[in-house]
Amino acid sequence: MRLGDELRAECLRRGLDSYRPLIGTALPKRTGAASVKGAEYRP
Repeated sequence: MRLGDELRAECLRRGLDSYRPLIGTALPKRTGAASVKGAEYRP
């Protein structure tokens, strides 16, 4: 419940109507090409 409330508050703070623009913003920017399998962030 708290996570949803905090996500909503952050979207409002940034002037966003949706959470979608925030997806992937915590991940480091990749400089190279994606792998063939697309598994860069899997453990």
